[in-house]
Amino acid sequence: MHKCVILLIFGNIKGSYNLNGRNMSEKIFRVIFKVVKSFIEILLIYGINYRQLNQIVKLAYVDIVMNNLSLHHFTRKQAINIIRTADLVGRCGFIINDLHRSRIAYAFIVILTRLITKNRITRYDGPVSVMNAFTPFEMAEMAEEAGVKKFTVNRHFPYRIGLVGTKIN
Repeated sequence: MHKCVILLIFGNIKGSYNLNGRNMSEKIFRVIFKVVKSFIEILLIYGINYRQLNQIVKLAYVDIVMNNLSLHHFTRKQAINIIRTADLVGRCGFIINDLHRSRIAYAFIVILTRLITKNRITRYDGPVSVMNAFTPFEMAEMAEEAGVKKFTVNRHFPYRIGLVGTKIN
C-alpha cells in the first residue's frame, strides 16, 4: 500500500499563474497536520508552486488535489487550466472549494466588512473577491471545458461552491 498523497493548494493568490500554498494560514496547516500525522499512510504536501507540480507527480502518486478559496483569483482560462491539472494529477480526483458569485453575497460582504472592520484592504478585497468568483453554472462549464469526465458541483452555505472531480466508481 502506498501513502495517500493529498496535494493542498490553498491561499490568496494574486494575479499570477502560481499555485502557492504559502499564503495558507500556517495555523490551519498545523491543525490539519495534527489530525493526519498519526496516519502513516497519509502524506501532506504543502507550499508548492506550479513549476514544482511536475516534480511532485514524478516523486509520488497524488491521490487527491485540494484547492481552497483561490480559484476566483484567476481568469477563466487560468481556472480551466487549474481544473484540468487537478484532474490530471489527482489519481482519485480533486476537490475545489471557492466563493459563489451572486448579488446577495456581494451585498452581504459589503455590509459585513463595514460592520466588522475598519481595514480598507479588507473592505475592498472582500467584495472584489465575491465579484471575481464564479457561479455554479460557470464552474460546471469550466469542468467540462477542462475535460473532466465525472464531477459534481454543489452549493454550500455561506456562498460557497464545491467542485468535486472523481475517478473512483
